[in-house]
Amino acid sequence: IEELAIEEAKNEKASGALRALRWGEVADKREARGDLPGAVEALHAAASVDGARIERWSALERVAELAGAEDSRILAIREIASRVEPDARIAVNKRLARAYSASNNSAEAEATWQAIVASDPGDEDADYAIEALITARGDYTALADHLAKRVQRLSADSGTREALRAVRLRRAAILEQRLSRTRDACDELTRVLEESPDNLTALSYLADLGERLGEHAKAAGLWIRVATLARDLRT
Repeated sequence: IEELAIEEAKNEKASGALRALRWGEVADKREARGDLPGAVEALHAAASVDGARIERWSALERVAELAGAEDSRILAIREIASRVEPDARIAVNKRLARAYSASNNSAEAEATWQAIVASDPGDEDADYAIEALITARGDYTALADHLAKRVQRLSADSGTREALRAVRLRRAAILEQRLSRTRDACDELTRVLEESPDNLTALSYLADLGERLGEHAKAAGLWIRVATLARDLRT
């Protein structure tokens, strides 16, 4: 039966729709018996002769992912992205970015996530994915810049004060520990204290950096403030 379906699928005199239907039948049979690479090959052929139908590419994406055939998966998702409505494209491009990551193509994955952020600056999935990719390659200058953009975004939303503090503290640590930009780290901690004067983490960190910079009087004042707040918390 499969051989007959393949013969009909290869008949160039038949319509593209009929040939794709037969390739789909071949793919179903191959998938059912565990021949995923063969199913990918058949679905690729189906999409090639009837590519206007998005379902062909969706089927290829699904089986290619199961088969670990990342090149075919990426091709399918790109074709889907070119066919969906604009309001659905971000969701498709997220799948594309993850497919690039699965194929160890970090550069294309990051570029795709960056394109998503450009379309929707508030997309947290993209934001954190970019951070993870930058961290993985150890580019701490780029990471500090990325976190600065997140600070800018969060600063515009009054409901994200706690998240904003966490990002500023993380950025300060990266500036000081990874980039030796102690002054810039102090500036970031100072901004935290402008918004949250009683934040013990920022106070302690800034006091410690002040001591290392030789600003002992300033550091002493901060340590006194830390001790006072700690005492108040215990009572």
